[in-house]
Amino acid sequence: QQVLSLTDPSRIIDFNNSELGSTVVDDYWAKIDSTYSPLTGWNLYKHVRIGCFVVSWGSSETFVETADADMTSLKCVEHCNRTQAYLQYPVCRCGLQEENLPMIEVLGECSASSWEVFREYDYRSSMSPSTYDVSRRLVYQIVTLRIPHIDPSLRHYIHAVNALESRPMFDYDTRLDRMIFNAIWDFGNSRMVALSYSDWGGTLDFTVIDFNSTSGELVVKQNHYPIQDQIVATGQLISSGVASTDGLASVDILFGTYYTVVPAVTSESTQVVHVIVAIDIERKQVSSSVTLPVTLVNMQINCLTHVLYGAGMDLEESYNYYQLCEAVNETTTIGGVTSVRINIGCALTELGALPSEVNYIHFQSAAMDHQVNYAWFTYKEEATGRPLILEYHHDSKDHILWKEDSLPENAVFSSLIQTAPRIRFALYPPALRFARFNTAGTKIFVSFDSATLRGAIPYDSDGDEIPDAINEEDKATRGPCDKFVDDFTMKLIPGALCEWT
Repeated sequence: QQVLSLTDPSRIIDFNNSELGSTVVDDYWAKIDSTYSPLTGWNLYKHVRIGCFVVSWGSSETFVETADADMTSLKCVEHCNRTQAYLQYPVCRCGLQEENLPMIEVLGECSASSWEVFREYDYRSSMSPSTYDVSRRLVYQIVTLRIPHIDPSLRHYIHAVNALESRPMFDYDTRLDRMIFNAIWDFGNSRMVALSYSDWGGTLDFTVIDFNSTSGELVVKQNHYPIQDQIVATGQLISSGVASTDGLASVDILFGTYYTVVPAVTSESTQVVHVIVAIDIERKQVSSSVTLPVTLVNMQINCLTHVLYGAGMDLEESYNYYQLCEAVNETTTIGGVTSVRINIGCALTELGALPSEVNYIHFQSAAMDHQVNYAWFTYKEEATGRPLILEYHHDSKDHILWKEDSLPENAVFSSLIQTAPRIRFALYPPALRFARFNTAGTKIFVSFDSATLRGAIPYDSDGDEIPDAINEEDKATRGPCDKFVDDFTMKLIPGALCEWT
């Protein structure tokens, strides 16, 4: 939650270019539910690790210093409060006059003479809501900083916070090589997917940012793939250099599909509507682009049913809730070769008008429970009113309005996050169809309803504790059954051999 506080006009805030009489927006993490909200939130740290620098220290009036054998980056940031913090173990310095502390960035490994520098971000991007890394339990925010003495001084970062423990994860703070938008975390594959432009006036790219922590240290790869020419929907405005940077995005982690929108116009109205764009993440190609006669304000996918939903305004300026797309896995095996194809069909199906209380909807402030097939999003009755929550039940096409005080009245934006999406737990192993003896009683034939891994053990390739793949060479064709069958069963079939056909 971004909570707005009005600054006392008589108080001067002397950090990060804040001005007299400005407003302050702090980020909080809070559990919300329909009965007991709002609960007390934890303040999320705004300091970002911006890198290592050689600092030219001026007089003692430009900084204050402390040293401690137990000094850590968090202790240094907390000691410096909201000023820029400099750490060179065991010394921590807090900048009092940053304009008099020029610094030069050190690329690569931090040198012995350099300092780790931490600075509060100036802006949090409204082009991407906060997104959640389920396995690492981290909240990621796209933030922007203005850093003195550095060229370019305007920089963009992925800022990581362990919200459940209310502490920053500075090792995961990542400088972006370009500004991204409509970003979302694909927690099934330890990566962030988004849209971006290489430069102002450039063409639209699909961006994939991979996180790998298997070595104990985070390794980040940022790649950008041109997709503008693949978006062929009628009326799309991408070719005119216009994009939708409202944060609308969703990802089907099981089918590996990223959904987002781009703007379009139709012959029926002057209203700018949306093109639903579905991108195959592995192939880095657009699978589908369809113009819909609606301007969307949020979208969320159920990864178990592979159905995309969203709320939006139709051409009569009425808010409705829609089914937008549905994906189907068509797996075929010909000549022993198995091919997988994800077919995506996007067509507007109205599930019903939203209640009259819903007059304003926050862009992409939405979440999904995949098991019960519920969605939540925030709205307002009046533009200056308090934020409210609507719960939508897709199966029954019904909704519930949460009680009025479910969100703080001064919350200007809330990124709704389902911290336990329960997607992976629905992936059951192959089910046993039958187990039969042969006529002689010397063999047992066992059949499953789908292919097994034949004894291969999945491994985690990116450090997020979620199995990613198997080594095909580990698949067995014949071997002792005690490698694959539990001890209880082996007592009944001692010395048995298992063979796959």
